[in-house]
Amino acid sequence: MEYTVLTKAYEVDPFLKAAWIAKEFKGLIVDEELEKKLREAINLLRIIEGERCQVKGATQRAFDLKQSIEDIIIEKGWEIYL
Repeated sequence: MEYTVLTKAYEVDPFLKAAWIAKEFKGLIVDEELEKKLREAINLLRIIEGERCQVKGATQRAFDLKQSIEDIIIEKGWEIYL
């Protein structure tokens, strides 16, 4: 999937759902695991934000979700990697 172009909503949904689930782990798992899951989620969302995604509206949804994940990272005092 490394070079696959995402053109259908069902191709994007797993990325968004995985990131949303990682965000919802806040308060349910230990911080070390939460940080790992949130960073993985950001990487998934970057795929959607990139040139490979051609699904209308997906980029904005990914951006909004990434912002809320980054807010958790900042709240926890962890560094945001670019």
